[in-house]
Amino acid sequence: MLTSTLSRAFAFTATAAIALGCTTPLVAQVTNIEFRANDPGVLLPGFTTLDLYLDFTGQLSGVQVLTDFTSGTIYQDPFGSDVAPSAGLLTIVPSIEFDTFATFGGFTRETSDTTPSFAGAAINVQDELGLPIDPAREFSEQRIDAAWFPEGGVAILDRNDYPVMRLTVSVDTLGLVHVLASANAELSPVKTFVVPEPAAASLLGGALLLGLKRRRG
Repeated sequence: MLTSTLSRAFAFTATAAIALGCTTPLVAQVTNIEFRANDPGVLLPGFTTLDLYLDFTGQLSGVQVLTDFTSGTIYQDPFGSDVAPSAGLLTIVPSIEFDTFATFGGFTRETSDTTPSFAGAAINVQDELGLPIDPAREFSEQRIDAAWFPEGGVAILDRNDYPVMRLTVSVDTLGLVHVLASANAELSPVKTFVVPEPAAASLLGGALLLGLKRRRG
C-alpha cells in the first residue's frame, strides 16, 4: 500500500458546494486517499499505472487532481478520452485499458457507477498551494488540472477502496500529484504524493509514490 501524510485543507465556496450537487445532511468524511501501482506489462512498456482510491463516509461530492511533473509523460491513448473506456473497446484497442481518465467506481464504463462530469480545474488545490487561480481544465500528456463530480446528481454513499482515477505515466516521470476529495461538500485535506525517479523507487522496495507533508507558513 502506498502511503502519504495529510496537509491542511479549506472549505469549498458555497457555489462550488452547490455545483458538486451535495444536499444530503449527513456527517461525512473522506478518510483515506491513496494510489496503487499497476504494471501495464507488454501492452504499454515504459509506463506505470497509478490507480487512485478513496475511502469515505456520506455522499461523495467530487475529486480534484493537480499534477506538477518536471519530467516524463502522462499516457493519453489516442483512442481514449477523459473517462473510462467501454469494455468492448478494450478487445479492439487493448492499450486503452491503461489510458489516463477520471472515473467513479470502475475502470470501464460498464463497471462504473456513473460518468464523471468535469467542473473546470482543481481550483481548491491551486488555492491551497498558493498558486494563481486558473479555472481552465487541463487533461493532457503534460499535466492534469481537473475537478470532477458524479453526473446527474447520482448519490455514491459510504465506500471503501473506491476508484476515482487511473493515471498512467512514463517510468521517467518525476514530480508531485496533489489530490483532494469531498464528501457532502466537506473537503478532505490536500494529499500530496511524490513520484520519484526509478532509481529512487528501487531503493524503496519498488514503491512508486512516497508521501509528502505540506506545511503552510
